[in-house]
Amino acid sequence: MLEFSLFQRAHLTKRPLTINDVMDIRMSGFIPYIDAKITEGFQANVCKKAKNHIPEMRDLEIYTFRDVWAKEN
Repeated sequence: MLEFSLFQRAHLTKRPLTINDVMDIRMSGFIPYIDAKITEGFQANVCKKAKNHIPEMRDLEIYTFRDVWAKEN
């Protein structure tokens, strides 16, 4: 997942990485071991794409901050 996240951020976007990007990449290493993830939109899309390639992520529930905000209001 770390490599997939790095590839999506660094190679496909072709933009310089920010500290937030680096933190998202580092945190992605634990994603195959959790049941649910709340994250920003770009990383949520990375996780959704990764679910097709990483069997351990099959049952992962992915929420964006927008999803959480909508449920609260």
